[in-house]
Amino acid sequence: MRLDFGLEMQQAQKLMMTPQLQQAINILQMSSIELNEFILEEMEKNPVLEVNDEGERQPEGLKEENTKEKEKEKEEVDWEEYFAHDTTSYENNLAYSKDNEKDSFETYTSSEPTLLDYFEEHLLFYKLTETEKKIGEYIIGSLNDSGYLTTTIKDISRNLSVDSESVVKVLNIIQQLEPGIAARDLKESLLLQTLYRLDAPELTNVVIENYLELVAQMKIKRLSEVLEVSTAHCQRIVDYIKSLNPRPGLLFASMNDNRYIQPDATVLDIEGDYVVLVNDNLVPSLQINGYYKSLLSKGSGKEKEFVKGSLNAASYLIKAIEQRKNTLRNVVEYIVEYQKPFFQNGIKYLKPLRLKDVAEELEIHESTVSRATSSKSVETPRGIFQLKYFFNNSLSGGIEGQSTAGIKQQILDMINKEDPTKPLSDQKIADTLNTKGIEISRRTVAKYRVENKIPSSSKRKRYAAN
Repeated sequence: MRLDFGLEMQQAQKLMMTPQLQQAINILQMSSIELNEFILEEMEKNPVLEVNDEGERQPEGLKEENTKEKEKEKEEVDWEEYFAHDTTSYENNLAYSKDNEKDSFETYTSSEPTLLDYFEEHLLFYKLTETEKKIGEYIIGSLNDSGYLTTTIKDISRNLSVDSESVVKVLNIIQQLEPGIAARDLKESLLLQTLYRLDAPELTNVVIENYLELVAQMKIKRLSEVLEVSTAHCQRIVDYIKSLNPRPGLLFASMNDNRYIQPDATVLDIEGDYVVLVNDNLVPSLQINGYYKSLLSKGSGKEKEFVKGSLNAASYLIKAIEQRKNTLRNVVEYIVEYQKPFFQNGIKYLKPLRLKDVAEELEIHESTVSRATSSKSVETPRGIFQLKYFFNNSLSGGIEGQSTAGIKQQILDMINKEDPTKPLSDQKIADTLNTKGIEISRRTVAKYRVENKIPSSSKRKRYAAN
């Protein structure tokens, strides 16, 4: 057997992902906050980049050109020729005043007090000994996010080498500061809240102590039989208990959990016409540091090579950011135009929309639309929404143009308008929607109801006063 060796040439098409293309794809997928952090990192690595606060002109080679062919790698900018026509003096820009620094967001916001700060401040009104203050700090430090005490009086007494009576005394004081706080279980928390509200219906404490399971299951009739009172009175007890806070500590956790949404785009309603603005203020505008033009004219060969490489990297970055802005604007404008009935009339009029539909209309790839809408939100006259919110599938067999989100809203509206003494069953809701031409099963109604965290009809039932 003989093996033959030889050379053979084959021609094949292959997609090459250049570093610049990979960077552009990553930037497109970033939210404004992520992009801002990315730009700050790039500015640390690339010395030619700086923030453009005055809107100075950029090299013509940095301007975005919206054609498919020009998405390919362009010729590099002739930086020496560009700077030769730039009359800006770097030396004139060296003067710098700290008064011109932009104040950060934190400058205008005060730090919120912690749970420990809150109780320590209020404990000052009590004449506590140093030992009792230590006990108070230990108890407060042992509260979980829900406000419950996670240790026992015996453990506190042993760990601090104090008597149990002192621990109980301080614990009672802390429990008085905010009803329900520092309880050791749900029952104690609810009982503490009823103690200070003083408006509980008769037998409420009995129900809390012994029949919370019946309350959770909304078994009003069974509770009525056990207590030997009317269903109407039991209904008042259950309503009262449900008005109490099972996790009182979360009121304080929210003090230090402020979340600020920074929409990537804004939709303005101007006399019935919707205008889309990309929020540029969230992302710093970049420019080339003028100092580096002197290095191109005076520097050595290695210095020029380094500067040109940095300038080209800066050029690609600025173009990628501009391309992201244009793509985002085009996608949002299409969504707003397509979903105009939603912006005019509400969620019931939200139409089915796929990424593929937007991609075909804008003549871009579906993955580009996916990246452009990923992790991004838009502020509209109807509130702030994630861009992914507007992509809804239609219900199989349903009315053309009817989205699942719109159907869910119809179910919610029907439940909100139902007679609480005769709540609608899932089957009744399904039958009603079927008469409207929306083919939906009882199981699907139940699924949508659970997704909206709506209890079943048996748990929604209420008993009218006699």
